[in-house]
Amino acid sequence: NKELISFNDIPFSDVKSVQCCVDAAEGLPRCCTATRVTVRLVSETRQQIGDVASSLSNLESDPHSPTYTDCIGSWDKSMLSASTYTFLIRLDTLERPSLHSSVVGYSVIKLCTDENGKQPISTTNSTGTNPPHPVLLNSGLFRIPVYYGSLIADPHSKAIFNEFNTGRETAGYLYIYPYI
Repeated sequence: NKELISFNDIPFSDVKSVQCCVDAAEGLPRCCTATRVTVRLVSETRQQIGDVASSLSNLESDPHSPTYTDCIGSWDKSMLSASTYTFLIRLDTLERPSLHSSVVGYSVIKLCTDENGKQPISTTNSTGTNPPHPVLLNSGLFRIPVYYGSLIADPHSKAIFNEFNTGRETAGYLYIYPYI
C-alpha cells in the first residue's frame, strides 16, 4: 500500500539526489536555430557545485519552440550540502543567418523553498541552529522566463534568485522540472 506524496512536500533532508530536466522552450527569438541549454548548480557565494550539465535541442523541433532530451543533470547527496543553492540556466543559439554562437539569455530556479515558497538565504537561523521550519525541495513542473542579458554581478548578494528583476525583457520561456 503506497501513499502518494506531493513533490512540494519533500523535505530537503530526505533528498538523496536531484535531477534537473528541461523539456522544452517556447517563444524564442526569430534569429534562433539550434539551441543549447546549460544548467549549473551554484551556491549563494556563486561557487559552482558539481559538473555543468547541458543538452542540445532536438534538430527536428521548431527552433522557436525547441524540445530537449529530458534529464540533463544530476547531483547526488554528497554535493547537496546546503538548501540555499540555485539552478543557473543559460540558453545559447547559433544565430541566423551568420551561425555565430550567441547567448539568448539566462534564467534561475531555486533548489529549495521554505514553507512560504521563499528561497532560504542561510542553512541556519540567527541563533546558529537549524531553521525551525522545514526546508522543502522545489520540485515540480515550472514554466520559467528566460531573460535577455547577463546576471547581476554582486558577490555580496545572498540569494541569486531574488536578483532577477521581473521588469527585464524576456527572450522566451523554459519548461523545467527538478525532481528526486
